[in-house]
Amino acid sequence: MKIAFISLNREKLPDPVIPVGILYIIANTPEHHQKELWDLCFEDKPKDFLRSKIGSFNPEVIAVGIRNVNNNSYTGIEDNLNYYKSIFSEIRSLTKSKIILGGSGFSIMSEEIMQFLKPDLGIFGEGEETFNSVLETLEDRRGDFSQIPNVLYFNDNKLEVNKRSNNFVDINSIKKPAIEYLVSDYFDFMGINSIQTKRGCTYNCKYCSYPKIEGNICRLRTPSKVAEEIRSCQEQCGNINHFFIVDSVFNSPAEHAKQICRELIDANLKTPWTCYCNPIDFDEELAELMSEANCRGVEIGADSGNNKILQKLHKGFDTTAILNISKLCKKNGIKDCHTFMLGTPDETIEDVKITLEFIEELKPFCSIIMPWFSYDMASDKPKTHNSILEMLKQYSKTKNNCIIPCLNKNFDQKLFKFLRKKNFQGPLWYHIDLVL
Repeated sequence: MKIAFISLNREKLPDPVIPVGILYIIANTPEHHQKELWDLCFEDKPKDFLRSKIGSFNPEVIAVGIRNVNNNSYTGIEDNLNYYKSIFSEIRSLTKSKIILGGSGFSIMSEEIMQFLKPDLGIFGEGEETFNSVLETLEDRRGDFSQIPNVLYFNDNKLEVNKRSNNFVDINSIKKPAIEYLVSDYFDFMGINSIQTKRGCTYNCKYCSYPKIEGNICRLRTPSKVAEEIRSCQEQCGNINHFFIVDSVFNSPAEHAKQICRELIDANLKTPWTCYCNPIDFDEELAELMSEANCRGVEIGADSGNNKILQKLHKGFDTTAILNISKLCKKNGIKDCHTFMLGTPDETIEDVKITLEFIEELKPFCSIIMPWFSYDMASDKPKTHNSILEMLKQYSKTKNNCIIPCLNKNFDQKLFKFLRKKNFQGPLWYHIDLVL
């Protein structure tokens, strides 16, 4: 069959994000299918682009990936959903191809998005094996999807939701992402490639969607396979100058993270990299190994500087652990970027003040500060405490090493383009000290 894979994401703040999920699906779709990737991220006129592609390729199946529901400033979902709706309407007007929807954003609210966009089928969670089962059913023209786990479909306009599979994909058996399908703009623009060393998250942060997307059982890649993928990516694309490890938490379990670092050191791979880390199980040995393996920065979901709030969010650590990871990073030449959320449910203004005071004590290389947004379902408008926004406006006037997306504080497309044109590499928060 002819299969078109469409990546809908057009978010470029702070950088375009490689659609690693759909690249895994492409790589693990049998080779007897004809496959194309249509990435809308860099297309000025996405509908014109789709008209041309559908007309020339005439696909039988269109697999659509939704990565984001929110925008990157977390201030709304309406614009993204309406954009997706307009693209789906355009596709429907051009072809009778089967439309299959998946992706991390879809997995978070799959039933709602199915009802809103009305694709033929949806796949939530890991897609490599499920997608191939759907293709086999389409090829055999059986049309019975009822026995395929993790699938949603319409039966006489009624949405059917199949059970979630209790089995996960063997992450060591699947092929690495098909980066050869990517347009060169990603690496030309930012030079960053995405690497996955595991799937699943065992933590229970109250608000987090990762367990819903990847499950709460951790599946580890063999460290030597990670090192080999990094090497082969560099050989394949000479303009990669940084790697971002996209695991929800790189240092969980800590021993696996240490072994990854040892493999990178033994393989003499010099390309710098960044990862997400949790203050839990971050010790001096890990910090030293990460530094020696050319880790140049970590992004830490600190979330709050108030122990009462950390406990309510089920973070599993306290402010002492946050101070410890920051200290170890500084000692080993690793830049630390901490994310904080202000005004979470039941959090008072006094609680917020404690977090802002803690950031002063922490002295991170960079902090990303976001008000907690909830949604008025009647108007689909974001809501937050106006008093918190006013507090942040005052705070931002004197604090330069922070990023506040909702206020455009150090979060501006012109600034980001300027930094990239000046050949600043790695995540853009790395360079916040140079734009003060």
